[in-house]
Amino acid sequence: GGGTPVVVSKRISTGMDDVEENKNGGIYTNSSDIELVYDGSTVGNQTVGLRFTGLNIPQGSSITKAYVQFTCDEQKTGTTSVTIKGEATDNSAAFTTAAYNVSSRTKTTASVTWSIPAWNTVGAATTNERTPEIKNIIRSGFSTSSALTLIITGTGTRTAESYEGSSSKAALLYIEYTTPLKNASIANNLLDNESISEEGPNDGSYYLFPNPVNDLLHLVFPSAGNYDVVITNVQGMVVKRNKVVSLEMVSIPVADLASGIYTVTVSGENTGIIRSFIKQ
Repeated sequence: GGGTPVVVSKRISTGMDDVEENKNGGIYTNSSDIELVYDGSTVGNQTVGLRFTGLNIPQGSSITKAYVQFTCDEQKTGTTSVTIKGEATDNSAAFTTAAYNVSSRTKTTASVTWSIPAWNTVGAATTNERTPEIKNIIRSGFSTSSALTLIITGTGTRTAESYEGSSSKAALLYIEYTTPLKNASIANNLLDNESISEEGPNDGSYYLFPNPVNDLLHLVFPSAGNYDVVITNVQGMVVKRNKVVSLEMVSIPVADLASGIYTVTVSGENTGIIRSFIKQ
């Protein structure tokens, strides 16, 4: 993407969007606070689910910054470490009270570890109550109407405001993003097992960037048209397949790929082009 980042800031907007799952799978939807994550011997280490709606981020956007801001509800200083993952879907379904409805969801491979500082002041919403950078666990295949869910596990206790406790102090998701160039889009459907044409002549008009890449790989095509994009690892295994409808450029999220060297094969418009990139 390019241009000045767009800022989105959304709080949890309903009590069903900040939920706690106890060690036995029970779902608590109307607590006056959110325990991150230990809540006594009966409840144990909880799995916390946070679902954010109304983000209105265009598909294929590049997330340049993201974090969650909590507000302290109780003074807690003991050692606390949590892991934050996303739900691995482009539109997260609403939580239900079905057993294990949070922990059973498919999670992103990427994760963020947060060793939470002491929360000393009730009502505080400072950097101590703010997660580290989480942009790498946010997918960019969603549409403007998509909902995004974060799933938090770990040990220790920090007590944050919930929607029921104070709707104006519920967890807030902050995102900065840049929109994709040329309105490029990805149709995230698997391709048929069809042959990929051999490498064609390189006229210099096809390229990818950045290389090496961390989270979003941009592909610029030789001409307007429909393209099939296949990414393989060094073992030759296909790790991503995308059917692209684009004027000139498309952006593909690769944050979930392990570090290493990958090959991109693009076929379409009677040409086949192969390029390599390094995932950091």
